[in-house]
Parts: sequence; structure tokens; C-alpha cells
Amino acid sequence: MFGAALLLACSDDTSVDVNTDAGIDGAKPDAPQADTSPPDAGGDTAPPFDGGFVVDTFDTVLATELCKSLARCCYGSPMPAEGGAGDGGTFDNQKCINSLKDFGFQGSNIGTALRDAGNVTLDQLSADDCINKIKAIKCDLPGTEYTAARASCFAAYTGKLGAGTACRGSVECQNGFFCKGQVDGGTGVCTAIRPLNGPCGDNPTSLTEYEEACSYRAGGGTGNYCRWTNDPANQVELDAGEWKCVASAGMGTGCVSSTWCKDTICDPTTSLCTSPDKLFEGQCGTYLK
Repeated sequence: MFGAALLLACSDDTSVDVNTDAGIDGAKPDAPQADTSPPDAGGDTAPPFDGGFVVDTFDTVLATELCKSLARCCYGSPMPAEGGAGDGGTFDNQKCINSLKDFGFQGSNIGTALRDAGNVTLDQLSADDCINKIKAIKCDLPGTEYTAARASCFAAYTGKLGAGTACRGSVECQNGFFCKGQVDGGTGVCTAIRPLNGPCGDNPTSLTEYEEACSYRAGGGTGNYCRWTNDPANQVELDAGEWKCVASAGMGTGCVSSTWCKDTICDPTTSLCTSPDKLFEGQCGTYLK
């Protein structure tokens, strides 16, 4: 379990050059002419940044860059030649993309298939920042860099639906809300994310709702996570009524996913928050053929 910008100025010249030279023939100077140009609206009106990303295809764009970074960290090249991967194998790039498209970076694409209903928007700045961070991501990854990349990739998608609106997943809800009670393809209700020490065990059988109750789309943006066990290594569940949103903790703390960790990464082999981390190491053999 993994967890979870660029900005692209003008004014009208309203000065009037009044010629006071009568000229050699002694003619009267021309009278100043009124400026009939439209008034300056004030301030720059440059269009918002557009990175060219499309909500319907960003999941594939992100997966493609993730697979390039994975291959670079595992095999030394973002596009290894045939037979140039581990033990002479061939890196199956398309298999990697197909696998990561629905997951994204640490879960950032989860639920985005719901965009077809028109309730999901894509933020161009966040999308661009996400892609740039994934392209440049270190193979020996510091926790702070991990946290920044996760924040950008989760911020790329935002829902349109407000409080009390029926939803099929948290990605349809506005930032600050989660889809409470959505199970088995049915609908839930966009509900305010729970504060520190708030309950998060409303729907303990859901694979995502418990964590989405503590941070938007389970991206860790609030700095809180849903503590559903006091034994991260063995993952013995507490009673659902005891599940609470608690603050993420630092290096060496027990964890189940990286949302449990503050500026560190949850090492699945030790169940401890750590930094730096070899993020892709466990996947190096997954996409060989």
C-alpha cells in the first residue's frame, strides 16, 4: 500500500504630444486632440495558464511519466532497449502504463474514471507541477520531495459537488469534502472532512473512505490520517468506533501507508516512516517480459 507551476503586461499610451511650435509660416498650432481610445481596464489580463492537459487523458499522461521514472531508477534509462532491463529482460512499458493509469502517483488517480459524469475538473497548474516533479523525481527519494509530488498530483483533480450532494466517489466532491456512505457502486453524500480527532470509521469495509474522511481524496493534505490500528506491523483492526483522524508523525514511527508519515515515506518492509526511500525498488521486476 503506497499511501497515498508555471505562470505564463500592457497599457495604452494615453499621452498627447502638443506641438507648441508655430512653424516658420506663423500658423497657429494644432489644438490638442481628445484621446478617444478605450480606457485601460487596469492590470494584466493574460489568460490563465494552460498546460494542454485534458481531464480525460491526464491519468495516462501521468502513468506514462511514472513508468519512465520507474524504468530510469530500475534500469538506468526511461526507455530501456529490448533486452536492456534486469537480467536481460525487456521492460514492458505498456503493461506498466496500463497498471499505473488507475492508480497514479501514490493513489492520485484513484476514482478518476468517474470524470465521465462531468463532475471532475483538472487544474492545469497542479497537473503541470505534478508531471514536472515526476519527471525529475529522485530514485533515492527524500520524504519532503515525496510529499511535494504527492500534493501536486492529488491537487490536479478536483470535484465540483458541494456539501449534501449525492456522489459516487470523493473525486466528485469539492476539496474539503469526502463521499460518505458510497458502497457497491451506489451513491454517497459529499460530507465535510473530519477534523483532528474526528471519527473516520463510518464505513470500515470501504477500501478508501476511511482515509478520505481525514484528508481530501486520501492525499494527506490536511496532515491527518485515519488511525484504524495501534499495531501497524500486524494491522490488527480497532473497533470502527475507535477509528480517529490523527496527525501524521515523523521518522521512525509505525505506519501502514505514507499518509501516516510527516515528510517521510512508509517503508512497507519495516512498517516505519523513513527518509530517503527507494520508491520504485519493489516494482523493478513487475513489468519485465
